[in-house]
Amino acid sequence: MIISLLLLLVGVSGLAWWLRGKWHSSEAERERERRAERERAAAFSHEQATRLDAILDGMIEGLVVLDAEGRIARVNRAAEQMFYFSRMMVGGTLLEAIRHHEIA
Repeated sequence: MIISLLLLLVGVSGLAWWLRGKWHSSEAERERERRAERERAAAFSHEQATRLDAILDGMIEGLVVLDAEGRIARVNRAAEQMFYFSRMMVGGTLLEAIRHHEIA
């Protein structure tokens, strides 16, 4: 009786150990999948931004895009030449970039 209980206890603990290992490996696999999905999304976002920049730079009209807070979000090449500022001003305000109050 005691031997069979000990064998049952050993079997249950072995099963619990095996299930715990499976659970940890599946958690690691899910984390790898999440990380890969984030990397794919970041690559896609970068690709889309690169395409948009190429399209905007092909325009002859100067284009300055502001975000909801009035900060510069995007600038094309024509606007850089027209207003004599660089893309380094992205994130700043239009008045900071152009320094001409009539345009702002």
